[in-house]
Amino acid sequence: MNELYSLLTKTNIRFFELLLQQSLSVRELAEKAKCTAGKASQAVKQFKQKKLISIQNIKNKLIL
Repeated sequence: MNELYSLLTKTNIRFFELLLQQSLSVRELAEKAKCTAGKASQAVKQFKQKKLISIQNIKNKLIL
């Protein structure tokens, strides 16, 4: 249950909404959500562990 709460933060929900609209890199995600790249990277790691997102390597970028 605690894992669910860590996924449902206001920032993580914003990240998920942005990713549903379009594919973004971690830096682009952080920029659009107006937060640090570290926070975006941490959220992406959680989403990836729960298999909520897929990641592609395109031109040396991780596209979510």
